Amino acid sequence: MNVANEVLQILKNCEAIFINTKEFFTYSSGIKSPIYCDNRMLISYPKERKIIAKHLADMIKTHYKDVELIAATATGAIAHGAFVADVLDLPMVYILSKSKSHGRGKMIEGSFKSGQKCVVVEDLISSGGSSINAVKAAKEHGLDVLGVASIFSYELECAKQNFQSIGCPYHSLSGFSAFSSLLSKDEMDILNSWRDSQN
Repeated sequence: MNVANEVLQILKNCEAIFINTKEFFTYSSGIKSPIYCDNRMLISYPKERKIIAKHLADMIKTHYKDVELIAATATGAIAHGAFVADVLDLPMVYILSKSKSHGRGKMIEGSFKSGQKCVVVEDLISSGGSSINAVKAAKEHGLDVLGVASIFSYELECAKQNFQSIGCPYHSLSGFSAFSSLLSKDEMDILNSWRDSQN
């Protein structure tokens, strides 16, 4: 079994993947979809989260070998960022969606230095909006963003275009195309029809 199929099977086993072809889910981006992936479920499964963290670490070492810092997006990827940082023995920060309105008004929590090479860790990518906001925030704070690493991607064309618009590479352990290993042809036809409508 390849990594993409293994990761999707883990997500299914941990009840992180939901499919409803009648009542669509609404993403934070506003997109309505028959698929919902809730990777926060993984934190409750020690064995499975370790496997995911190792795969993420391997992917980061392969594509972003000069990484010096893990920068997780808040809140969904904070735990996964911590797990990956631990595997790679790297420092970690997390990036808020906006600056705090109290205290020191920080947008990035944790210790970092200007010029550090970082990888943004995301739990999943739909349109790529939250990831791109995190990348922009990291750059504005002086970090050198090598790219984004996520657990799952819906593989939407808009995400590809959004990442290209800021010149940021991104890689995911698994994604929409892996569903063919789990679902029937009829189910895949419905999902493919939905994705075609988004592209």
